[in-house]
Amino acid sequence: MAPRRKNQARYGLQTPATNNHDYAASKTTLTDNEMIWEPNERAEFFINSGRLEYVVPNLEHARLLISQARLDVESAKTISSTGGNFSGALTLAYDGARKALNAILADQGYRPTIQGGHTVIADYLRPQFPNYRTVFDKFDKIRAIRNNSEYPAPNEPVATLNDVSEAIPLAQTIIEIASKYLTKYGEK
Repeated sequence: MAPRRKNQARYGLQTPATNNHDYAASKTTLTDNEMIWEPNERAEFFINSGRLEYVVPNLEHARLLISQARLDVESAKTISSTGGNFSGALTLAYDGARKALNAILADQGYRPTIQGGHTVIADYLRPQFPNYRTVFDKFDKIRAIRNNSEYPAPNEPVATLNDVSEAIPLAQTIIEIASKYLTKYGEK
């Protein structure tokens, strides 16, 4: 593997810092749905604020996270089909989505810190996938419901069948986005 420049070169892509073509033209369409990936210029902000930390980019670990994410979502489907444990099913669907997003971070050489928690995942990745901002917004919504279910408080809603019915396809979409990202941009 060739040495990488700090930040953008970590992603395995040429960016304006490493070539002479127009940045807007460097956006790459991954699917017919115009899934576009853009490097996040704010990585240093997240590092300096203590919300992300550097790790060695690791495609093998990223692929393992995708496999685990798929298993979590399949388990969520099984649990939700039996009815009753909506909190457990939602947590598994959320975990699947979170692991898929963490797979992208692992490939890029980052991981959330305790301070960054789960919120930094969407905060950091949302600008990289401009056509999927609503997916990240829904991920944040499911994260909040999962937190209410895991750490219940009086008068706070916990997971319902409707929440699980939204979380499972969302997780599947996020796994697809992460898988396509890794196929296109993952370390070779």
